[in-house]
Amino acid sequence: MRLIVQQDGWEVTMEQEQRPDDRREQVETTNLAGRVYEIRALQPIADRLPTEHVPVSQLQEAVGKGNTYWFDRNGRDLGPYQLLVDWETAIKNPASADHIATINRADLTRPIWIYQDGTVFDGIHRLTRAVRDDVKQIPIKRFAKSDLPKTS
Repeated sequence: MRLIVQQDGWEVTMEQEQRPDDRREQVETTNLAGRVYEIRALQPIADRLPTEHVPVSQLQEAVGKGNTYWFDRNGRDLGPYQLLVDWETAIKNPASADHIATINRADLTRPIWIYQDGTVFDGIHRLTRAVRDDVKQIPIKRFAKSDLPKTS
């Protein structure tokens, strides 16, 4: 199954691959600088980049109204703002349960990944938790186009 979300010219794709033991593994991809990359393939690059700490307020627009990155259990578009605007109602909604659980267990010590233009491309659940919990600073890894691997 392949799910594609587009927002402001950016595309995030979630695919499920069949595993030999019949469990499904999600493969998260992102479109940066006109190319598609698997998030896990970018991890070695992120490991080499310096970690910065920035005010959460600098990234807050990414979890603002109109930004949807996910699908709920009913297949409807879902974004952080929809959850944050009324958290108490959101946590009671079974359709949002998967994302609520991911937000609740989000590791705020793990850096959020940002492209050179300021676009958050990995870590929206972590950023949502940081906003929800009124965290002031958050670690980030800032990717430049020159950091990205060349693909064919």
